[in-house]
Amino acid sequence: DTMFRVGDIFSRSLSYQNPPRIWGIGINKDVEREKSEGFSNPIRVTLLKKSTIEIYSNNHLIRTRTNVAPGTYILDDVSYCNGANDIKIKIIDETGREEVFDESFFFEHSYVPQGKFTFDGSYGYPEINDSIKGRYDKKNPLLSLTVRYGLLPSVEIGLGLLKTKAGRTYSYEVRNKNILGHFDFKFATSNYKENSENLSGKVFFAQYNSPSITLFDKTSLSFSASIEKSDNFFRPYLATKEE
Repeated sequence: DTMFRVGDIFSRSLSYQNPPRIWGIGINKDVEREKSEGFSNPIRVTLLKKSTIEIYSNNHLIRTRTNVAPGTYILDDVSYCNGANDIKIKIIDETGREEVFDESFFFEHSYVPQGKFTFDGSYGYPEINDSIKGRYDKKNPLLSLTVRYGLLPSVEIGLGLLKTKAGRTYSYEVRNKNILGHFDFKFATSNYKENSENLSGKVFFAQYNSPSITLFDKTSLSFSASIEKSDNFFRPYLATKEE
C-alpha cells in the first residue's frame, strides 16, 4: 500500500492546498476502503469473454482483476485520490484483445477505516510553463504533506501542509457520515510574503449532503448545501494572485 514515485508527480492533498504538478519525488500510503462514493458517471464495463481488468489513475496501475467472468460490472470497489479525473480502464480478454476506456470520472472516496491512516507527501519543483524560466520553477521548491486518519467508523480527520519559500498553508478537514447525511468541514490558513510584506488569510468551508430518497424506479431525490467564506489575502496555492 506504499508507493514511491520519482519524476512528474501530482501530490494528492487536502482541498485548498493542492499543489500543481511538480517534478520531484513523492510517497503515498493508502488503505483499502469499503467502496468509492459519489461517481458522477459510474465506471461500467461489459465483458463478452473471460478477461483481465486493469485500472490506472494518472497513468499508475492501481488495481488488477484477473479471470473475470463475462458479464456487466460497475467498478465501485476501488479507491482513488479524492477528485481524481484521469482514470483509465484496460480490458484484456482471453484472446489477447485489448480495449481501453479513458474517460474522465470525478468522485469522492469513502472514509478511511477506523484506526487507520493514509499519507501523501511530495517534494520538488512546481510546474509553471514560463517562456523564460522554463517548465518548472527551480528557484521555489515545494513541499506538500497530508495525513488522513479514521477517528471513528464514519468520521475522518485530515491535516495538510504546503510550503514554499513564499510561505505556507495549513489545512484541516473533518468528514462525517450518519443517518442524517454527509457533513464536511474544512478550514485552512495561509501565510506568505508579497513585496516584502507579510500577508495571512484563512478560509472556512462547510457542506451537507442529505441521504438519497427513492421516489420510484430509477428516480431519487436528495438535497445538498454548502457555504464558503475566505479572506482577501488567502492564497490556496501560495502563488502570485491572478487578477
